[in-house]
Amino acid sequence: MRRELHICPELRWEEERTLAIVRTHINALLATSVATVTMALIEGKGGIWVDIDVNPRGQRILFRADVDGLPIKEETGLPFASMNGNMHACGHDAHTAMLLGFLRCIAIGAIVPRHNLRLVFQRAEENPITTSGGDHLVNTEGVCGKVARAYGLHLLGYERSGVFFSRPGTLLGNSGRMQITIRTRGGHVGRPNLGTNAIRIAHAVLDSVDRVPGQTLKPGEPYALEPTIDKAGTASNILPASAEMWYAVRTSLPRPEHLAFMEAVKRAVKRTVNLFPGSRVSITVYPGHPPTVNSAQEFVRISRLLRLHGEVMETVDPILGGEDFSHYLSHRPGAFVFLGSGGEKPADHHSPKFNPDESSFWKGVLYWLLLATH
Repeated sequence: MRRELHICPELRWEEERTLAIVRTHINALLATSVATVTMALIEGKGGIWVDIDVNPRGQRILFRADVDGLPIKEETGLPFASMNGNMHACGHDAHTAMLLGFLRCIAIGAIVPRHNLRLVFQRAEENPITTSGGDHLVNTEGVCGKVARAYGLHLLGYERSGVFFSRPGTLLGNSGRMQITIRTRGGHVGRPNLGTNAIRIAHAVLDSVDRVPGQTLKPGEPYALEPTIDKAGTASNILPASAEMWYAVRTSLPRPEHLAFMEAVKRAVKRTVNLFPGSRVSITVYPGHPPTVNSAQEFVRISRLLRLHGEVMETVDPILGGEDFSHYLSHRPGAFVFLGSGGEKPADHHSPKFNPDESSFWKGVLYWLLLATH
């Protein structure tokens, strides 16, 4: 299943083929199910989900998998590698396959869950320039309605295969972005004194932004403030009159403090551009995903559950990756957990060589089984 999805990754809000494949597998399982529970497929804008009902008066708990890929050209050399210019370089194909594997266990009668369940296959988790799938499902479509607790599972491709990782409290950070567009006079390279070079302004912006964390954050506060896109110039004999820059702005701060940090960056950019006469700047701030904050009680409960069944859960420091499961956890108690899947030559997430260890995937199914039956 994972390999079938890996061949055809689709970007956020474009996952029509992906969801069609998932829908086909779900309908086949429901049509042949021998389970004693009631199961129904529901379709929304932010994704599709399966409601499994055991007890009309019982709690419903939510399990979520994401389905979208990234705009990365794959370089793994795998026989099932993507050829369409996109890539499942973060493990969403495996997340989807693991949750479908869990659904199959119920449909064939191998297990009977103790709780009413909602299995969510969600669009548009990556790169939240526009509303993410999780944001839309939770805050517009009400997918957490009648849900008591919510759980997410994600591969961790650079950690030991088969080991679980998480922490109580803040696990993942804010994933802000900032688009900066500089416009100035430009001119001829032979008469730079009569013009203004947008690239030189951009370089000055880089220097000023680098000083912002030291001026605004507490010592030791983790952050990532990285230029990620820099576009300027059309020919070697022209002083460029415009430049476009993008920054990734990440912290583990509470949301209001993170937004205040982004405003400090914005002020530094404006001050710098204003030093160049006749120049102006427009700045668009994309707040991105909020921090992903686990319930301390749920973290302890899951750790004990895994340990009782011979599995290992290790506590990690906060990670500055972003995750829109944060929207679910802002509405319901629950937890987000990583499953180590580092193989012989582990590559980081969002790398063109990302290739998680397939032998770890069964533990993702086990994770869902344990939560559903205890």
